[in-house]
Amino acid sequence: MYRRFWFVTYTLLIALLLTGGVLIATSSVGANSSGAQSLAFDMPAILPDDTLDVGVSLAPATIITVTSGKDLDTSDGTTCATAPCTLRRAVIQARNSTKPVLITFDIPQTADEGYDSTLEIWKIQFSGISSIANAALRQLNGEITIDGSSQPGGRTTGPKIILVGPGTGQWDGIKLGETQFQGGNEIRGLGFQMFKTHIYASSHDNIIEDNWFGLSDDGADIVLRGGGASDGSGNTGVAVMPNMTGNIVRYNVFTGLAGVAAAIDGDDTIFAHNYIGTIADGTVPDKETDPSLICLQWDWLGGSGISMSGDQNVVEENVFAGLRINVSPPTIQADTIRMSGDNHIIRNNKIGLDAQDNEIGVCGRGIYLQSSTKFNQITGNQIVQPGLSAISLN
Repeated sequence: MYRRFWFVTYTLLIALLLTGGVLIATSSVGANSSGAQSLAFDMPAILPDDTLDVGVSLAPATIITVTSGKDLDTSDGTTCATAPCTLRRAVIQARNSTKPVLITFDIPQTADEGYDSTLEIWKIQFSGISSIANAALRQLNGEITIDGSSQPGGRTTGPKIILVGPGTGQWDGIKLGETQFQGGNEIRGLGFQMFKTHIYASSHDNIIEDNWFGLSDDGADIVLRGGGASDGSGNTGVAVMPNMTGNIVRYNVFTGLAGVAAAIDGDDTIFAHNYIGTIADGTVPDKETDPSLICLQWDWLGGSGISMSGDQNVVEENVFAGLRINVSPPTIQADTIRMSGDNHIIRNNKIGLDAQDNEIGVCGRGIYLQSSTKFNQITGNQIVQPGLSAISLN
C-alpha cells in the first residue's frame, strides 16, 4: 500500500558545470504522496506573456474544399480538377496554387464517405502512400493550411476528421516542406491513427495545433499499431527536424507513442499546452493503484515523453502523466523530458499530475539533462511520483 505523506521541496539551485550553467527552480513531490498543488510559482518571466500569440495565419489567396472522405488512388499528379476532391488531390492542387492556401472540408454525412453518425466524425482511410514523399500525402510545400475544424457539422469535443494510415502503421503521415524554406504550413483539427511518424516539420515556422495523435475515435483510449503494445500508437507524434526554426506545437494530445511523443531537434521551437500520455480530456483511465502492478504490463500504456536538442526551445505548461512504454528490464522506461543542446526553457509543466491534478506518476525520469546541454532554465515545474529520478543532471 502507498504511504500517504507529503514530501515537498522547493529549491533554487545554480549549478555551474564544466559544460555550462543550469538554473533549476521546481517543486518535486515524493514518489509516494498526495494532495498535489497547482502551478502557482511566482517566477520571473523569461519570455513575454504573449509567447504563443505568434504565427497568425494570413488570409488565404486560395481555398480548396475536400468533398470526399475516400482515398481513390495514390497518384502524385491528380488534382481536384478530377472529381471528387479528396484530401490527397487537394494537397497536390495546393502545391501548385497561389499561396497562402487553405484546405477546408465539406464531406457528406454518409457512411460510404467515412462518416460515423454515432461519434459524428469522418475517417479518411489512406489506400497507400505518395511514392515521392514516402508518406501518406505529398509534402506541403509552404503556406498550406489543412484545417479539419472547417468541416460543417460534426462533434465539438475533438477532431471531426480522423486520418488513418495505410497498412499496419509502418508509413509516415504528413511532411511539412520538401526544403527548409517551404514553411509557414499549418495542421489543425485532425486526428492521426496508424502512422509511424505522424508529422515531420522539415521546414521553418510551421504550426501544429489542436490535433490528436494515437487516440481512439472517441478520445478515450489508445489505437495501437499492428505490432501491438511494443509498437505503441506510432513511433513519433511530431518530429521537428534539425536546424528548423520557429515551429509551434500546441494544444495537442499525444498518447501511446513508442519512440517519443515529440522529437524537437530544431531551434526556437515552442511546445506548449499539450497533453502527453493521457486521453483527450487530460486524464488517465485504468491507472493501476496497486504498487506491485504500477508500470508493469497491466498498467496504462501512455507511451513516451519528448526529446529535445538544438537551441533555445521552450517547453511550457504541458501535462505529462501515465507515461509507460512496453519494455522489460534492464531496459529503463523513457524519460519524460530528455534534453541536449543549449539555452532551453522548461517551465510550469506538470509531470506525473494529470489535467485535474490527480497524482498519476510517470514510469521513467522526470527531466534528464544530458552531458552536452548547458545554459538552460528549468523553473516552476511539478514532478510527482516519477519512476526514476525527478531531475537528472549528467
